[in-house]
Amino acid sequence: MARKIGLLRLRDVTLEFDCDGGEFALTIGEFILSGLRAGMELPGRVIGADELRWQVVSQSDAALTVAGRTDGLSLQLSFQISCHCVVESKIPALSLTAAVSADAPFSLERVVLLQGAAPVAAPEWVYSISQRNFPIGSVRASDGLSFKSRCVTGWTRAGQTLFLTFPLRQSLPCALGGKIEGGHLVELQAECAVGMDEVTEIVAPPLSLCVTDAPHDYLEAYADGQREETMPPLTPRPVGWNSWDYIRDIVSEEYILKNLDLIAADPVLSKHIEYIVVDSGWEHRYGEWEPTYRFPHGMEWLVQQITDRGFNAGLWFAPCIIENCTINANWNPQLLARGRSGLPCQAFQCMLRYGFALDIKKPEARQWLHEVFARYRAMGFTYFKTDFLWQIANAVLYDGKRVPKGDLVREVLSIVREAVGPECHILGCNYPWETGCGLINSNRVSGDIAPYWNTVKRNAVWLAAKWWTHNRLWCNDPDFTICRGPETSDDPDIDRMHAGDIYRLPDVEHGSREPYLSLAEAKTLLSLVLLTGGSVMLSDNLPRLNETGLDLLRKVVSAAPGRHARPVDLFCSEQPSLWVQEVTDEQMRIGLTNWSDEKAARTLDLAELTGRSWQRVSDFWTGEEIASSPTDLALELAPHETKLLVLVSEGPLRG
Repeated sequence: MARKIGLLRLRDVTLEFDCDGGEFALTIGEFILSGLRAGMELPGRVIGADELRWQVVSQSDAALTVAGRTDGLSLQLSFQISCHCVVESKIPALSLTAAVSADAPFSLERVVLLQGAAPVAAPEWVYSISQRNFPIGSVRASDGLSFKSRCVTGWTRAGQTLFLTFPLRQSLPCALGGKIEGGHLVELQAECAVGMDEVTEIVAPPLSLCVTDAPHDYLEAYADGQREETMPPLTPRPVGWNSWDYIRDIVSEEYILKNLDLIAADPVLSKHIEYIVVDSGWEHRYGEWEPTYRFPHGMEWLVQQITDRGFNAGLWFAPCIIENCTINANWNPQLLARGRSGLPCQAFQCMLRYGFALDIKKPEARQWLHEVFARYRAMGFTYFKTDFLWQIANAVLYDGKRVPKGDLVREVLSIVREAVGPECHILGCNYPWETGCGLINSNRVSGDIAPYWNTVKRNAVWLAAKWWTHNRLWCNDPDFTICRGPETSDDPDIDRMHAGDIYRLPDVEHGSREPYLSLAEAKTLLSLVLLTGGSVMLSDNLPRLNETGLDLLRKVVSAAPGRHARPVDLFCSEQPSLWVQEVTDEQMRIGLTNWSDEKAARTLDLAELTGRSWQRVSDFWTGEEIASSPTDLALELAPHETKLLVLVSEGPLRG
């Protein structure tokens, strides 16, 4: 008996689907994926491709639809070949959409769109954006590497990158992951988490596969395609000061006022800083949004002090979290999301603190949340930092049932936006990307910064991995702009409090503390902030900085923001070291970092790198002109140093 085969072939894309076993193979460019299967997971049961009876539903030159059926359930896979336009070239792409339907309502845990049964030749580099704030960036594909991404994954080999992407906005969160073992890519799986009951029909977000030799262009085009029609105009980057990084949860009214007075008296800082933001620690507890005893005059009085000095006031919230020891947790259980037991469950854990998730599906919870934000907006706050957003999805039941978890944070932020109005700035932290864009003004795209070199190195990878979202989906927030260390601060208390000390457990060994940032390392961190083009939020204890430290911060806040810098070596380096940033039509900045512990010599061909000729090249931090040929710029870099070059153009290069 002849095998039933569905076949697609267009340009560099070939798909062959074997209906006898539900297995399919895909060739796209130089990448070959074979032994692929789809399936479903129900409570207590996994339905693999080989358990389904497959048939071709429809077929054309560029489209193929197949369906597999068993026990009243149907899984339909639709493949479509199209061409994506990236800059001026069109590149072939394949999209895969999975739909599940049933004769009667049932419970569905997940849909597997793509599962690799056969090992794939490992790429040289893997690029991945994880579920939360912590992408692996671009990593050499060595044995033992595991990756899991919500929206974008890229595999690079021989100058070609295969991108596997889901839409940014996902009601049903999707993930794509794999592992490198024995020189091969194994355990490949793309899936859609459904987690719902009484299901009769589910359509998973489409998975797109596309090969390109211009990965930077592709990611920027992908971001442009994720903008939503109702998305409001992007707002300018916020520049401000935030209380968190130095004093953390023991912030006080007195601490805010001391920093506020210094900023107001400084001719440069006062001109360029717009926001004074009170971060975590002002509140009694998460979910009990009243000021602590350290704010004896109350928050309305504090807003007045800030606005009287010419600044806008900002405030931190964890809108989805209600801590254990609060009135709401103990007396208002109708506000709390539930576990499988049907009772309120612990959904939040961070910094040795625990709490419940807000049940945003309940009218009482929606009303409570609206009233909280409307009240602080009425006091005069215009900047709202919303944190720990993704942890709302850790519960199971919302208003008594399982719901699409990709919508939860969107519902929270829709209420926050309605309460504070369109003119206020909302920052999302721990923001799940499946929420989509349009509700926040800025998004923190890195982990927590700290005044230590290893933290700067780590955050640089994450900033590079997400450069393409800036001023397309939101304003990128690189976390705090800090510089304190032995050369920038005269603080006698600098060693008095370390952030990690309060989390040390008695039976866990901890190594020695890292030294604070050197002057060169501080300049590297500040250079990265400028190269993102995004938010600039100072967070040192400014009265304790010396003139060297204050002067660095003055230079940063007064510098032109520039557009997003491209990490040129992102797809061939685990630690991106070369950034190119357009500032204006006549000016660019280039960041070149020596991440090693030894001196380094580098040569740059500026004309080749930027496509333009330059009248003047100078050092951003000193203003000194660098005397060298613009086509052969030789630089010596000290350990951990970043050369931030300012290039002034004499016009575009002629072909």
